[in-house]
Amino acid sequence: MFKLNFIKIFKNPNKNNLLFISIAVAVIIVVGTLILTNGSSGQFLNIIKRFGGVSKDDLAKTAIDYINNNILTGQKAVLNSVSEESGLVKINFDIGTNKIDSYITKDGKLLFPEAIKLKEGANISNPSAGNSSNSSKQPSCGV
Repeated sequence: MFKLNFIKIFKNPNKNNLLFISIAVAVIIVVGTLILTNGSSGQFLNIIKRFGGVSKDDLAKTAIDYINNNILTGQKAVLNSVSEESGLVKINFDIGTNKIDSYITKDGKLLFPEAIKLKEGANISNPSAGNSSNSSKQPSCGV
């Protein structure tokens, strides 16, 4: 019975049948994409954004062009690599002999010259304390 109805849909298409087919195809695409991304909505949204968004290579080129044209004088930034990290586009480039990591938002609106990793914990020394025997964890105010 279902097979005959399904064949009739393709033999005599009308507006209702085309709507039904369109919805079915859309559902299959969404379910298939969710299965391929293991149900992770973040990955699913990233796949959708890739169809209309700017590629990370284009973002990196834009950032390097901005650095060369607006920040540096007498030197050039040369792009080494592009990757994604923590929801941002990470670019690694050289300025002279210095290797630099910077980050760009995926919409290309913000460029971060550096990042501080909060999870690894920063080892910040207090040069004004001068005394390593001070066991207090409180910061010195220089008084």
